[in-house]
Amino acid sequence: MQAFVDRFRYNANRAALVQSRLKSLEKMQMVDEVVGDANIVIRFTDPPPLTPPILQFNDASFGYDPAVPLFQKLNMGVDMDSRIALVGANGAGKSTLMNLLAGELEPTGGQVIRNGKLKFAKFSQHFVDQLNLDVSPVEHFMNTYPGVTIQTARSHLGSFGLSGDIVLRTINTLSGGQKSRLVFSVLAWRQPHILLLDEPSNHLDLETIDSLSQSLLEFKGGVLLISHDERLISMVCDTIWYFHDGIVERFPGEFSDYKKMLLNQLGNANPMQKKQ
Repeated sequence: MQAFVDRFRYNANRAALVQSRLKSLEKMQMVDEVVGDANIVIRFTDPPPLTPPILQFNDASFGYDPAVPLFQKLNMGVDMDSRIALVGANGAGKSTLMNLLAGELEPTGGQVIRNGKLKFAKFSQHFVDQLNLDVSPVEHFMNTYPGVTIQTARSHLGSFGLSGDIVLRTINTLSGGQKSRLVFSVLAWRQPHILLLDEPSNHLDLETIDSLSQSLLEFKGGVLLISHDERLISMVCDTIWYFHDGIVERFPGEFSDYKKMLLNQLGNANPMQKKQ
């Protein structure tokens, strides 16, 4: 929260969000530092700057069946300083929207305008599931980036908490969190301008989630995040895109306000529960 305040203290557009976090910080009590194992450090290398706009929807529409669009007339953009959480009901089309941003799908109407030099890195759970389980993390990294030396690969993997004999075992012996960190390490090497993250905290422990949050705050590129992890969203994101009823709109508030709205909707839909 302090990192968020430090980053956006002098940003007029985010003054309300900064004040909200300052008030929360004032209510917290100081505690002694907990000394434990060495921290896992996740770091995404800062990309070279691009002149905005770098990624823009221009009246974009999409539907697997053009007669039944998932969304229509979307006009929004992602820039190098964006920290966006994409929220909405399961099945609303959030992952589809992310695929459209990444160029894996094309709009059925309107345009998605991308800077010619723009590089993405996309994390999704199926990437973890599709790892070749019969090779080691070092082999996977060197297969992905031919020409990288084994020393460089081991050093880079080590910064993501994958060191020692772990990087020489076959991937099928790794935990879910270790597999996720392997994917993060591969994405980080690309020096992307925008990170597209679909449920990145699945299988991660709290320490690694904290490291991921800090890395995303310090990263000099843009971030679009799909997550059910309220803590991760609250720590990282200052903008909420709300996907509902075939539209995507900017939500006027923080994730805590979005959560309150959902609880109010649930209460209105269940009047008997409200009386109780």
